Amino acid sequence: PAFSFGFCAIFSSFVHFVRFHGRFARKTWRVFLASSLDNMHFVCIIMSIQNNTDDAQRVTGGTEYEKYFPSGFGQTSIPPVMTIPKTADAPAVDGTINEDEWKNAVKVPLFKAYKTENHLAPSQTWLRMKIDDKNLYLGFSTDLKNTRRNFTRNDQNIYNDDIFEFFMEDAQKQELWFCVNGNGALFDAKNDDRSWNSGAVSKAKINGTQGWSAELAIPLSALGNPKAGESRHANFWTLNFAKMPHCYWSWHGSPESKMGNGRILFSDTDKFTGIEHLGNIYSGQLELLVNGNGKTPVTALYETEDKTVRFDGNAANRKWKTSLPVGKQRIYVEQKDVKGNPRFLYEFFYSVNFPVALT
Repeated sequence: PAFSFGFCAIFSSFVHFVRFHGRFARKTWRVFLASSLDNMHFVCIIMSIQNNTDDAQRVTGGTEYEKYFPSGFGQTSIPPVMTIPKTADAPAVDGTINEDEWKNAVKVPLFKAYKTENHLAPSQTWLRMKIDDKNLYLGFSTDLKNTRRNFTRNDQNIYNDDIFEFFMEDAQKQELWFCVNGNGALFDAKNDDRSWNSGAVSKAKINGTQGWSAELAIPLSALGNPKAGESRHANFWTLNFAKMPHCYWSWHGSPESKMGNGRILFSDTDKFTGIEHLGNIYSGQLELLVNGNGKTPVTALYETEDKTVRFDGNAANRKWKTSLPVGKQRIYVEQKDVKGNPRFLYEFFYSVNFPVALT
């Protein structure tokens, strides 16, 4: 007989759905749903996996089943990198993202969801960054509705609101922490000491049901006056309590790691590379647009477990529009400097048309 196993789940009122993850080759599924007792429903699912190949019989007379080992695809990631351009045009820090004011800034998506597959908690959350002689400027925007903004004064427990968040190390490897909520109130701390005052300015704008945005100007002196070419570990988040328990979206990593292992590079030129658009990748429509004015070419690709598809030539300022196959895959965009060191690196794992049923 075929190998079989069962498991039971208890639901208090009714069973909404059962979703299976995994991939099996040459198999037959048999699903039986059975009975209820009083107010508790017991759902027993017995799956029978049967080998249907003609060559399964061996000299021993037994049946051999195809072994399946879960893929490691997407279990590890490459730390991201972005270079912050230096410009003379400071944005008006008013909380409203004016794309003309940020057109010469590096821009990246903050799409990585916390403790769930990215396609199950989609958002359109974006970060923009640039510097001038005095400040580091950050512009955040999201389509997530801001429903929690209780604090109005700086250095209150703003991290308990819907926020945008920025972690970075200074030259002495101390942790710098910045949060801004929908009221434009700012929390800043050094090594969790909220008595530290960075001198940053923050503003926010609620866009009705269309999400919200915020802008910050942080004095470079508060960051230890980073020099051109200097690299710092950093990370960026949005937190939205209406989406609990999957309420964090980030550049990379998880909230436990705070700064993570991504790096930002400070520059003394206006050269930049960033992601302007990705398209509706969860529905299988890639429309990648990489903006930039760097001297070296940009490499772009998407990859599945079985194959790699590369953009033909330099991907900078050229839209890559293509249909994506079903399944789990990743986007990878990289630009190196003339010495071969990454100036920009972005990687994102996602699933297209994720299956919700078995046939």
